[in-house]
Amino acid sequence: MSEFAKKTLQALEAAIEKRASQSMLSMTIGGKAIGMMSFTEQLDIRDRLLREINACDRAKKNQSPFTTIKVRVDG
Repeated sequence: MSEFAKKTLQALEAAIEKRASQSMLSMTIGGKAIGMMSFTEQLDIRDRLLREINACDRAKKNQSPFTTIKVRVDG
C-alpha cells in the first residue's frame, strides 16, 4: 500500500503546485479525479497520505528480522 500512497502523494503535490501532468490529474482517489478535487480536498488527502506513509515507514523501521523467544528453564 505504501508504494500506491507514495505515487498518489506525488500526483497530489504536483496538482497542488500546478505542475501536474494530465495523467496525474486523471488519477482517482475515492472515485474522484485529482483534477476535479478542490484545493482543500487535495490538501486533506495529501495530509492523510503523509500520515499513512510515515506510519508504514515507522512500522518497517521497528520490524526486526529476528524473533525473540523467551524460555524459562527450571533446574
